[in-house]
Amino acid sequence: MPGTVVAVGVMAVFGAFDRLSEAFLPVISGTLVAIAFAYFVRFFAIPSQLIRSGMERMGKPLEEASRVLGERPLNTFLRVNVPLLRGAIFAAAMLMFVDILKELPLTLILRPANFETLATIAFSLAKEGRLQACALPSLMIIAVSGVGLAFMQRWMSHLDRVTSRKEDCEC
Repeated sequence: MPGTVVAVGVMAVFGAFDRLSEAFLPVISGTLVAIAFAYFVRFFAIPSQLIRSGMERMGKPLEEASRVLGERPLNTFLRVNVPLLRGAIFAAAMLMFVDILKELPLTLILRPANFETLATIAFSLAKEGRLQACALPSLMIIAVSGVGLAFMQRWMSHLDRVTSRKEDCEC
């Protein structure tokens, strides 16, 4: 879903809460809570698909064995599933970080006053015609994203090496 559509939907939902005008409900439509919720709604598909594919690849036998041995569902999840899904969770978090870092429409619409991200700084400088000045925030977006993705790739290759060593030892 495009960021502008999500932003309008989030504004409608949080605006309804704000219109309740109760003393115990603070105004939340122009806060970081609203923008964090909008990021969650916008980019929820990334982690859900990665974790779902990790769960399918993992299979049910380990989870069922844990349950047969008397573990509760929460303990099974924490002690069996989470360690096996560590790579998928890390990849999902890193891809969400990169997407949130470069998200512009959603941030422009929902950001609180005086809240700037690298994307909004680059956009406002480009809008003013200061293309040389907007190069630095744009390059910073690329650099931070590249460092994050390089770290993820290195960590994932380390996990592959460790996994292959364990499989070699078991044979």
